[in-house]
Amino acid sequence: MGIEEGGEEEQNRIKWRIYRQIPALKQRVLMLYGELSEKSIPWTDHIWAEVKAMIEALYKFAQIFGIMHQIEEKREKIDKIASAEETTQRELLLMYLFELLEYMENYIGARAKRCNVCNRDVFFTPIPAGYEILRKRYGFLHWNADFQLESRENYGCPICEAYDRDRLMIAFLEEVKAENGEKLRMLQIAPSPAIEKYAQGREDIWYESTDLMMQNVSFRADLQHMDMVEDETYDIIVCSHVLEHVKNDLQAMKELHRMLKPNGVCLVLVPLIVGRMDTEEQWGCSPEENWRRFGQGDHSRLYGKRDFIRRLQSVGFYVNELGKEWFGEEFYEEYGFDDLSVMYVATKAFPLKL
Repeated sequence: MGIEEGGEEEQNRIKWRIYRQIPALKQRVLMLYGELSEKSIPWTDHIWAEVKAMIEALYKFAQIFGIMHQIEEKREKIDKIASAEETTQRELLLMYLFELLEYMENYIGARAKRCNVCNRDVFFTPIPAGYEILRKRYGFLHWNADFQLESRENYGCPICEAYDRDRLMIAFLEEVKAENGEKLRMLQIAPSPAIEKYAQGREDIWYESTDLMMQNVSFRADLQHMDMVEDETYDIIVCSHVLEHVKNDLQAMKELHRMLKPNGVCLVLVPLIVGRMDTEEQWGCSPEENWRRFGQGDHSRLYGKRDFIRRLQSVGFYVNELGKEWFGEEFYEEYGFDDLSVMYVATKAFPLKL
């Protein structure tokens, strides 16, 4: 059952198989305890072998979930009795085993989620370690800071590969429906595969994509100059993690506003550090300097929340900040979002209503 074998989907399958075994293991430990303490059934070599196999399996499970350090104290207690085959402490050993199973069930259960995009049971993958490694290496001041919609634990889906920001945007788009048999016209800039697949699967969406450099888009264009698109063309625009790459972001925001229909929605996200309000930007830096100043080698701007919202407002947008209150606490819990899972939907001077 090596977790290193296979891809993320296979690893997810193994983790769920482990998690679903734990209730039966707890029941077996309770049964052994009852037989030993109440019925005075002999503790045979066969039972010793079963208990030791269970201990070995639990340690392997802990390795797979990366919690060996967290259970170190419990391991020491269990190993001391099991290695000596202490006949007078068998009930205590079973108690320790049950406590370990309880801990693992609670720990793993808190991380057992469901992906709202592929509708599968998942243990989300963490954000790639490379971000922290490179941010520390190049001296990024905020290397350990929390970003909105950049979950450290629930970052990627091991099945459909949707990032947490993709999943929350898709949750919002589920609420945007066409009326009277018409189609919603949608544009995604620098398309995310998860958003693209979702939009193309909707019969009521006419989907287009654009980027200046990417292949396989509907048309190639610079967001600062979208002259080929008429005014008020799109019902939905998705512009996620794009503006930190754009030199004249105000001009790009004006283009987003111009292309959006009066009742349209523009999902516009950028990397935002929790608590940071002001923006820093500099163009023409080396990738190493970009890592140091902005936290990523191809970024030339690090927005502050207050300034980001003000810039959008300055071109005529009303900025809706959507979080747990919008989507619901139960939704956040089931699908792996947290208080930092906040997205921004820009509209033309009207607030969205729950």
